[in-house]
Amino acid sequence: MKHITGVLFWGVFAFAGCVTENEVRLPANLLVPEPVRILGPTQLRAPSEMGMPAVPLDIIIDVSRVENEAPYIKLWAKHAATVCKTWFPVLCAELGSENFKPRGKITFVFLRHYFAPAQYYKGRIFISTDDLCGDLSNYGMMIHELTHAVQEYPGVTNVDWLVEGIADYTRFYLYETDPLQGCIRPGQSKYTDSYRTTACFLDYLVRNYDKAIVKKFNAALRKNSGVTENDIKRIIAEDADLEIQKRQTMEILFNSFIADWTKNFSTPTVKKASQ
Repeated sequence: MKHITGVLFWGVFAFAGCVTENEVRLPANLLVPEPVRILGPTQLRAPSEMGMPAVPLDIIIDVSRVENEAPYIKLWAKHAATVCKTWFPVLCAELGSENFKPRGKITFVFLRHYFAPAQYYKGRIFISTDDLCGDLSNYGMMIHELTHAVQEYPGVTNVDWLVEGIADYTRFYLYETDPLQGCIRPGQSKYTDSYRTTACFLDYLVRNYDKAIVKKFNAALRKNSGVTENDIKRIIAEDADLEIQKRQTMEILFNSFIADWTKNFSTPTVKKASQ
């Protein structure tokens, strides 16, 4: 299940144009709500309760390719835009760095058939309505892609696993709670596995090692596209906000993370997480 913390009954609905056994057309005046958010240990409160300074974001909605098949997709798009505008200042603050200037405009492009549920590329977030129909409460997907818009690192990075890990970290540990806790596989998982696995490790580091470590990784990636895995290891071991004798290597920290996860979250059968 991609989003079990959401409003579950939305799973029985489908936008017009989505094929299900018992298709239900959404009423034209129906508002698709934001999923219920049960605060986890690191999850942030609503931005309105945090007193975050406003960061302007203009969102253009392009449903021209799907509106005939899914005439009510614009309702979802408008609510997704509200969620993104609300959380944009949070992401900018969490991933801020020296001289950082966030982009001021993003376009949502909805497509019927796309190779991924959603993807960010140069100011546009492409969303597949085929995937969206299966979970109308999946605004977390938009937080992931919006994070990429805030990251917008220069050039091609050597550590894509960390880029995607940070995006899933903001989604699953700030915006919502990861119900599968990264779906770690002790003895097999690596911190470079990307997405939920890396995100789960980042959450552990923030809570148990250095609360600013994600910001430090982000600042390094934004400054230099040539960042390597060794650079990330150096930041862990040398730049952590700890006394020198308390700093640890990446390998030691990951082993500690696996031990902690096994103790607190391991179950006899761990389902594979979807990205």
